[in-house]
Amino acid sequence: MDSPHGFDYIPLSPFTCAAGERHGPISFTVDQRSHTRHLGYLARLCSQPALTRRLESLQHTLLPFELWSMSRALSPKYKRLNEVLLLSAERRLTRLAGVNEILTGDAEIVSIRTVHGLCVASIRSRTRDEHGQPLLESLDTVLLLNASDRRAVRQAIQRSEHATCHVTGAATSVAAGVLDMRFEWPEATWKNNIHTDAYARALGFRGALIEGPALIDLLLVVEPPRNEWSAEVPCDLLLRWKHTAPVYRGLRFECFKEAAGPSGDKLYLLCGEPPEGPKWQQLAEIHRRDT
Repeated sequence: MDSPHGFDYIPLSPFTCAAGERHGPISFTVDQRSHTRHLGYLARLCSQPALTRRLESLQHTLLPFELWSMSRALSPKYKRLNEVLLLSAERRLTRLAGVNEILTGDAEIVSIRTVHGLCVASIRSRTRDEHGQPLLESLDTVLLLNASDRRAVRQAIQRSEHATCHVTGAATSVAAGVLDMRFEWPEATWKNNIHTDAYARALGFRGALIEGPALIDLLLVVEPPRNEWSAEVPCDLLLRWKHTAPVYRGLRFECFKEAAGPSGDKLYLLCGEPPEGPKWQQLAEIHRRDT
């Protein structure tokens, strides 16, 4: 199916998709080469010895980002998912999977709405093993840039650039490093993609945004549930996060943990340039609960 816009993809918009639309199931695997690249990305972000040891123990165990099936399920129709920006997400993880394990994924457009010029979609996706047992269920809130008013987008970006927060005394630093891209996104191939400088700057960002869902895996490796990840051990892990500020390459980041009692732990991913001292921009807040 060719795009009416002359690109090699079909932009997600109220004209190309509708609430209740389902995609998949599709079958997929993650091979060793791809998994090794992902672990290498996490190692580049943070070189702490404890993290290095945990990454070594995960040589054959996939992490949540690798199980996430939204993009895979939507790609047969829409091709490259350009002109989209992830705003918030929820993940419920019941088991990890192994390298080369046969997986299936599907996605459903739950809703599409436009508020103050911004077109936002909620998309639910599920990943199961070859026996149909659930591994990961996700609900993502995505800004559809093709269908949003550019002035409204620019105003929202300006507001987000000034979002700041301060770390409370109850929070403990558990990791630190410098933000980087997981993948280099050539602009000749990835037209109108938020991970390219040209498109991001045209919208009003300072530059390309890094891949937020992949970054979240770092926090789960730094502070794993029950101290270990295993593809064989079931779990019931609920993750929620919301990006409140742009995620740029080169910014210093720090992860803080705050015990929240019976409701679970909170992990805060914050970033800021060193001259700002204790003043940070908040990139993500994870409410993590082992149930």
